[in-house]
Amino acid sequence: MNGPSGRNGPEVRSGPDAGSGPGIRIRPGVANGLGANGLGANGLGENGLGVENGPGVENRPGISDGPGVSNGLSVVIPTKDKPESLRATLACLLADGPPSAEIVLVNDGEGPVAVPADAPVRVVEGPRQGRAAARNTGARAAGGSRLLFVDDDILTGPGFLSAHAAHGTGPGFVHGPLMEFPAARRWLAAHGPDPVAAAAVLNGGERLVRNNLEAAVLAVAAGAVPARLGWLACVGANLSLSRAAFDQAGGFDEGFGTRWGCEDLELGVRLLAAGHRPTVDQAAPGVHLTHARPDRWEQHEVTHQRFASLHDTAEVRALPLLLRGSPAAYFTAAES
Repeated sequence: MNGPSGRNGPEVRSGPDAGSGPGIRIRPGVANGLGANGLGANGLGENGLGVENGPGVENRPGISDGPGVSNGLSVVIPTKDKPESLRATLACLLADGPPSAEIVLVNDGEGPVAVPADAPVRVVEGPRQGRAAARNTGARAAGGSRLLFVDDDILTGPGFLSAHAAHGTGPGFVHGPLMEFPAARRWLAAHGPDPVAAAAVLNGGERLVRNNLEAAVLAVAAGAVPARLGWLACVGANLSLSRAAFDQAGGFDEGFGTRWGCEDLELGVRLLAAGHRPTVDQAAPGVHLTHARPDRWEQHEVTHQRFASLHDTAEVRALPLLLRGSPAAYFTAAES
């Protein structure tokens, strides 16, 4: 999901790192060349989130009808007409060290996509029915026992794949914390697909900001607000879970169609309903290459209506207050 200058709402400067609240699962960071704690100076934080069951959703298409599942990590990247950002994302992932991971690129755009020569990237054609359908298509094509969903405009650093892979095939879902990069267009023009320059960004070499959604996730993790809001951590731009958990929940809801927003958070509600506990892993941070989307709120109004019709709760109904307002306003409304 994306906010007015990136993902989910007005920019919020990096606040204090959250601690762990009751029932919180902690995944400490590891040294990975991005600073002493693997993150540099931007305070991306790490925390787990509590779980509370919520309603499910019916009529999901089957997911596990692709190739035979093997042990290992499959990275699924839906892409639509963002070649510059995609090249940077692929460069980061391909430069990452072990474990080796399958990369499935789902082309949902108008024309062909270019991948580096001899790169271990498999391109599959998307259904062009929206990000939920594209991610499900990638999951069906993937062979790994753990699925990692990454958007086509995310910078990652060394150790990113290992951090996600370390969660194995157990229950739960994992979100790598994200920061916004307001100067991303300038940076892309200057550096392009350069994983060394990307690591410098992750390590504090550029001004980064935390958006409202990420701030809310950290507040939940700190125990400052109810743990039932843990579904907020199901952010499809940097999300991994076992294939078994993905299949159990039924994958992404393709009924959200081609409009932007909410399809990832809605999956989070169903994962919680199935008993899957979220974790925010500070060893798997990402930086969103912030970009404009002029009609984002018109699109989001439609997708939010679907989300609220599927899960008619105060915290879902109040979501626009978080994305367009403030975490404080959202938390107040979510309690009403």
